[in-house]
Amino acid sequence: MVEYTPTEPTPTPTPVSITLSATSLSFASLGDTTQFAATVKDAAGTVMAGATVTWAATGGAATVSSAGLVTAVANGTATVTATSGSASATATVTVSQAAASVELSDTVLSFTSLADTTQLAATVKDAAGTVMAGATV
Repeated sequence: MVEYTPTEPTPTPTPVSITLSATSLSFASLGDTTQFAATVKDAAGTVMAGATVTWAATGGAATVSSAGLVTAVANGTATVTATSGSASATATVTVSQAAASVELSDTVLSFTSLADTTQLAATVKDAAGTVMAGATV
């Protein structure tokens, strides 16, 4: 005779915490990107490899892809949220364009008399080459 001992099914782990690879990011150019990583853990503190993470961004200064790639899109701040089950974590993103170059409308000027003047236009760009509209020169 074979004895049968019923076993209880192993409970499916539930995400209880998420840790992000960074809690804040700063960008100096529009179009800059950084890849976030999220570590999801269950109640026992065990890493849940392969856990589904949903990403969202609010605030308008940055976007985030479904894979956690953050892109600076405007000056200001944004909050990136990673969610898995009922667990979530946030990071603050700050975008503040910094001038990296100034281009003048003319590079060679010729004057015929000492009192001559001309008007130059300056175009300010960040390190990514994005024009900084409204920059003071």
